[in-house]
Amino acid sequence: MSQSLKKDIRYFRCSKKDRGCRAVIYVSIDSNIYKDSNNVEHNHPSNHHNVKRLLVLQKVKEKVTTEPTSATRIIDDEYVKNNLNDGDRQHFLLPTAQASTFYKIRAKTLPSNPKPLDFEVPESYSKTYSGEQFLIYDSTHKKLGGRLMIFTTEVLIKMLCSCEVILIDGTFKTRPIMFSQVCVIMGQHLDTDSIITKGESESVIVVNDDVNGPPVIQEFFSKLNINIEKNRWTCCCNICSLSVTDTYKTTSNFLKHIKTKHRLAFDEWKDSTNNKRQQLLTNSLIRNLIINMSLPLSTVDNESFMNFMLDVDPKYKMINRRDITRSFLPIMYKKCIKKLQDICNRSKYVSLTLDIWSDRRMRSYFGITLHTIIDDQYKTYVLSFERLKGKHSGDKLAAEFDRVIQMYNLKDKLVRIVT
Repeated sequence: MSQSLKKDIRYFRCSKKDRGCRAVIYVSIDSNIYKDSNNVEHNHPSNHHNVKRLLVLQKVKEKVTTEPTSATRIIDDEYVKNNLNDGDRQHFLLPTAQASTFYKIRAKTLPSNPKPLDFEVPESYSKTYSGEQFLIYDSTHKKLGGRLMIFTTEVLIKMLCSCEVILIDGTFKTRPIMFSQVCVIMGQHLDTDSIITKGESESVIVVNDDVNGPPVIQEFFSKLNINIEKNRWTCCCNICSLSVTDTYKTTSNFLKHIKTKHRLAFDEWKDSTNNKRQQLLTNSLIRNLIINMSLPLSTVDNESFMNFMLDVDPKYKMINRRDITRSFLPIMYKKCIKKLQDICNRSKYVSLTLDIWSDRRMRSYFGITLHTIIDDQYKTYVLSFERLKGKHSGDKLAAEFDRVIQMYNLKDKLVRIVT
């Protein structure tokens, strides 16, 4: 059955309409609750290939009417995402063969190209999906003999104002017919991205490898380049050094390359610790159970706990005590130190509390606590909690205190010490 919506009536029509079946089922407009039917006999077997084809084409239709990407590219991406086998492929036309049909659908759905210069911009183009104003300036200048329109948002303006470098690029090639030029303003953060120029008109952003991207790119690709004008990005495969290009923020071509050219590596990565869910469960296990609940490290080696995690996610690759002590905990520790250093850098003045504690087994610990005000809010953080062995001499305490001061660069910010 294929879904349709007409005159506020939602219904499902048999996908074999062209072969004589006229069966129709009417459902609720806001749900799939059955309401009525046309009482036509519908007893022939379903064709799952045809059903899958209709579902894929329905997704293509939705994207064609909402995205500016070419119809051929959208169709090809949907084919890849749905992992069509040879049996499914026989029921699908080539993307180029049916692109014209979807271009006609796009032409009917989207507003026609305006002819006079004083055209009115539709609300769907003057606001973002969240309802925020996107067209912030629109005025006709008689002296200049033209119309000036500025599209941006408050968030983008704030981001632009925080950039170290601002670049302006005007193009006369890609523009609406009635306008002489499209001008793009770009910002550059020197600590994350760098902008270079290829030729005379093609601007490319070169993103450092440590910038967060989709998992497949982080794992298998490097040398990420983003083409501003063409809305494309290119990466170099770490395995075969082949460059792969795709629509910006789309990863279907990257996944397709790894699946077809490096299938073994892809299968290993899919269930490895680099998998997003694997990382999520591992981090949650260590943070919530080991650290926050103070469970022993040997918990992960307990057979009952392993069976529990198997019920949580059968694909989860269980970690062991050695992995926690030698890999995960040191990484988390370094991240915590980095966050504390950032907090100290933001603080103008700080005070410290120094104290010595002993546990039930009479083992001594030296603790240093930071007190500061950030953004008009009082903050307290533990900077150090180190084991003290031997005598609690003044030299030993002073050495540990100096180490913490140097680690967090607090020498010129410290105003008070409480012991």
